[in-house]
Amino acid sequence: MENKTMKTVLKVTALACMLMTTSAGAAIEDNTLQIQGTVTPASCEPVLSNGGEVDFGNTITEKLTQEYNQLPSKELYFTITCQNAAKISLHMIDNNPTGRRPMVITYAYDDSSNSTDVNQQFGLGINSKGEPVGAYSVAISGSPLDNGDGVYVIGSSGGDWAFSRNQAFSNGTGEITYLSFTGSDSEIKPAAISTLTMMLKISAAVASNTAVDMTDAIEFNGSSTIVMTYL
Repeated sequence: MENKTMKTVLKVTALACMLMTTSAGAAIEDNTLQIQGTVTPASCEPVLSNGGEVDFGNTITEKLTQEYNQLPSKELYFTITCQNAAKISLHMIDNNPTGRRPMVITYAYDDSSNSTDVNQQFGLGINSKGEPVGAYSVAISGSPLDNGDGVYVIGSSGGDWAFSRNQAFSNGTGEITYLSFTGSDSEIKPAAISTLTMMLKISAAVASNTAVDMTDAIEFNGSSTIVMTYL
């Protein structure tokens, strides 16, 4: 097979919080009080190493005899640098959901567990007949550092925050999991970060050559977006 490249594209969405303009009604026009202002979030810059590109190299079709063929995992550094300390959350969006085939991706997460939840898998690509060929997962590996100090990964799907066991990103097509960070092992809520560094583990699996037609070369075209939101 030809070279296959999975590209993870970084896109940042910043949500500004606005203080609405108000006025106090008064019987005398000269006594009108007007309050105006804008509250803007701290400026944080996220950066992925290698331009966010992951290359799994060449795989020979004849070797894809297993139901779930595992590819060697890859890693990317992810840093977020804030001018002023800020509370943030991260989530991901799969830009190629039609290229996602539910798979078992082994040792995908920080706790060495397998990825079997389709909500945490991303599209890897399609063959010449439009069939999805596999999936990949993205998880934070190990403990992130904020200014050199270890922090905990916490997650929420819209409710209370809890420590994230697998530190995995959801793909945005179902229930969205938001990831954030705290320096406390007892107070489970997002804390402001200044210079956050972490490693992202990208794991992938491809279907067997009997389950999917692989007579033609297949180019991986996985693409996903990391969205950063100020809290």
